[in-house]
Amino acid sequence: MWEAVFGDQESDAKKVFSRAAPVCLLGVEYNVHESLKKHLKSGSMLGPSKLREMLIQEMERRKKKVEEDFRSRVWFSYREGFPEITPTQWTSDAGWGCMLRTSQMMFCQALITHNLGRGWRLNRSRERSALYSVILRWFLDYPCKECPYSLHNLLHHADCVGKKVGEWFGPQAACVVIQRCHATHKKSPQQQPMLPTVHMASDGTLYLDQLVELCAEKKRSPSTSCQQQKPEKQKVENVEPETTKMCEETPGSATEEHQAQGHTLETKKSWQQIVKESADSWRPVVILVPVRLGLDSINPNYCEGLRRCLKLPQSLGFVGGRPRSSLYFIGYQADSLMYLDPHTIQKVRPLREKIQTDSSTFHCNRIRTMQFRELDPSLALGFYCRDRSDFSAFWDAVQSIGGLRFPPFRTAMVTPNYEGLDDFGAVDLELDTDSEQKSREDRTTPNLKSEGDQRPRSTRASARGKSPPMDDGFVLI
Repeated sequence: MWEAVFGDQESDAKKVFSRAAPVCLLGVEYNVHESLKKHLKSGSMLGPSKLREMLIQEMERRKKKVEEDFRSRVWFSYREGFPEITPTQWTSDAGWGCMLRTSQMMFCQALITHNLGRGWRLNRSRERSALYSVILRWFLDYPCKECPYSLHNLLHHADCVGKKVGEWFGPQAACVVIQRCHATHKKSPQQQPMLPTVHMASDGTLYLDQLVELCAEKKRSPSTSCQQQKPEKQKVENVEPETTKMCEETPGSATEEHQAQGHTLETKKSWQQIVKESADSWRPVVILVPVRLGLDSINPNYCEGLRRCLKLPQSLGFVGGRPRSSLYFIGYQADSLMYLDPHTIQKVRPLREKIQTDSSTFHCNRIRTMQFRELDPSLALGFYCRDRSDFSAFWDAVQSIGGLRFPPFRTAMVTPNYEGLDDFGAVDLELDTDSEQKSREDRTTPNLKSEGDQRPRSTRASARGKSPPMDDGFVLI
């Protein structure tokens, strides 16, 4: 039955490998022109036929390397026949579990990079394969502690994001349940060395003080160092024009974020000093950044930022794809994204079966591509930083990406302090995360901002104090 629905997907490998453009997979670039440049720089005299022959040879070498790298990425697909997800009778996630599957893929990639390194390849080392099997077992579809990131355990936290078993999850909701399962898993002392810490940006912004406090072994207040750069007193009157300027200019630029916080943008040395002096030890961290880059479709201006994010050595790719059809994007070539697709039905893997004997159902040989412009605007990016120097390189790179006119997410030194905003009234923002937007009536509701908020101040304050609701997994801010 399922074959009739999903079919057998053909590979786009021929399209990829027939082009000489560089291929980038999770921060590793495969470029056929490098060897040719070396020969040309060495002064070798090569005729057109010889150059063509060398180019063909390099493209064949690249093909083998890319295929091995792609095949080594973990692929989680729909499964059927697993134990019922209580209190329901679901024994398959076909048709609704794709966002959870792609989020599993991205987080599993983080754990493999943390424990085995980015250079790990399938079936190269028995010792490393044993550790890989342990990680893979954590994601099997069984409601037990042995499988902390199983579909059952992820859905155990569905209520906290307003979801039910059988409903489609958005990127933010999927990241939330992954983070909650990780928090439970990390309570096990035996597993802690194999687990990095996890940080999730809840408003499309990465704050340096939050990350430093999370990663530093010795807890100190990095915000104190940052706040020393701020004026001792900041008049409330200055906030309104700066905030207005932030709204009028390009959304998301690093400069605007600093202006909104009331301090000037400091030099690169400033944030580097904060990271350097934070602690003697530094925890590895997985960073999840759910974002929305458009309304019904992605704003093409954001595509360059996504491309640059995929090129970072710390990249874990991103999850998203088409409306209500999530894919895991791990690389690109020119304007084409390369992804893993969970929309294939497989039988559940027996819990006691040795994964090392046959891991073929967790890996995919089909290289699939789609254009950047076809993306759904709701997605979640992932990054992994192993140590302090790796984090510094990452922060330096995302600062540069933040300089784009349309960065995919923002960065800031200090988490903003929203105390005292009662004087300006409450502003309610509604963000939809699916391409299936709210009705036109909802979108054309008159803007009450110009008339002011008529609610009593106490009511507005209590409303802001509550946890924001979630719409298809995206936190409304």
